[in-house]
Amino acid sequence: MAVISLEKVNKYYYSRRRLVHAVKDLDMEIKDGEFVSIVGPSGCGKSSTMRMIAGLEGITDGAIRFDGKVVNAMSPAERNVALAFESYALYQHMTVRENISFCLRNKKLSRQQIKEQVDWVTELLSIGNILELKPVSLSGGQQQLVSLARALVRNPSVTLLDEPISHLDSRSRKDISLAIRRVHRELGLTLIYVTHNQEEAFALADRIAVMNEGVLQQVGTREEILSKPANLFVAEFIGDPSMNIIRCRVVQDEGQPSLVAVHDARISFPVEPELALAITKDAIDEVFVGIRPIDLKPEKEDQSDVTIIGKVKTSEYLGEKRIVKLDNAGLQISMDTEPIVNVKPGDEVALSVNPRYLR
Repeated sequence: MAVISLEKVNKYYYSRRRLVHAVKDLDMEIKDGEFVSIVGPSGCGKSSTMRMIAGLEGITDGAIRFDGKVVNAMSPAERNVALAFESYALYQHMTVRENISFCLRNKKLSRQQIKEQVDWVTELLSIGNILELKPVSLSGGQQQLVSLARALVRNPSVTLLDEPISHLDSRSRKDISLAIRRVHRELGLTLIYVTHNQEEAFALADRIAVMNEGVLQQVGTREEILSKPANLFVAEFIGDPSMNIIRCRVVQDEGQPSLVAVHDARISFPVEPELALAITKDAIDEVFVGIRPIDLKPEKEDQSDVTIIGKVKTSEYLGEKRIVKLDNAGLQISMDTEPIVNVKPGDEVALSVNPRYLR
């Protein structure tokens, strides 16, 4: 296993005769044995970052270190990294056993050593029953497990997974996700997982790194990312439905500030002491208030709750929950609530949120 450090890493490349700055001054450290997911919209630089860590692409500037040693000029083999991609890249003419053992045979290990390593990884991933089959006979989920086994059999210092399950059906995604998490827990791997699927990232990783336009926006645990987004992009990008963002102006009443929604003066939010000090010190006149859809309730639960009134546009029943979207003076507000809440398009409703859940 290894500690991975990225120090002011930059990546430029040409695309259609245009210079693209794909990764910008990236600073990040991944601890030994840590599971980190990198998420972000298409083109944000997450795959470029993974490929630079792997040694598949060179960096333009900066340094990548494994356990303190600069690896900029090292090949993937010299870095001892293992990779698994969305495309399984299995050798179609070889059996599962031959695919998994291929890299071991290239290392000139003895037959006994190869057998022991293959038996170990196939037992770990519960694929011992398909060792003599060829890839054409396997399901997508089985092929991805074989690809993962081939990556792990080498005992890599770092394991990198790039969108490994995004193309699979929901049952296979769940099975592979559980296998990846179990493998990480049992082996203590340093593991980097690139995905556009936030649900996967939150379910699997110890920490999540959010990128946009080549810039690292925030690194944190699930709780930190959801409850304390570093900026507007993270607040709006993370979550489904995403956080409700309400632009507010600061109103002073006998020296005590409050926040009044710009689009609807009926909505007023209290100001915590820490924010009040910052407003006074920096002469702030506008603030963005964030509310997670799950923190909105269909009725008032406490006298201190803030009320938001609007007309229901859609009410989507999803089995275990209901997603309600309403129009509040031209601003769309989303609520993630219990399925038993019975509202329909056209209804006027008053939602409430406790001030302690304001972001």
